[in-house]
Amino acid sequence: MAKHVENTRNRLVASNRAKSTVDGYTYGVKQLALFCNRPLESIEIENVYAFLVYLKEERGLSRDTMRISACGIKYLYNHIIKRDEMVND
Repeated sequence: MAKHVENTRNRLVASNRAKSTVDGYTYGVKQLALFCNRPLESIEIENVYAFLVYLKEERGLSRDTMRISACGIKYLYNHIIKRDEMVND
């Protein structure tokens, strides 16, 4: 997990993203890994949907906060792990 979180953070910083974007995206990726309790490479799209439901129903997060987490997860799978099926769904 730590490798992918760090790679996500580094790529965002190198792309000159705002600190709030870096923090929000990185937080979403970390929380997904903790929620699923397995390597990020082995997480399936159903796990991501379950995580987003958890954020909404159990944590009571706002739509904007959920959106930032979802964007961070998409960024991870698009730019770091490179799994198209996780991004296009």
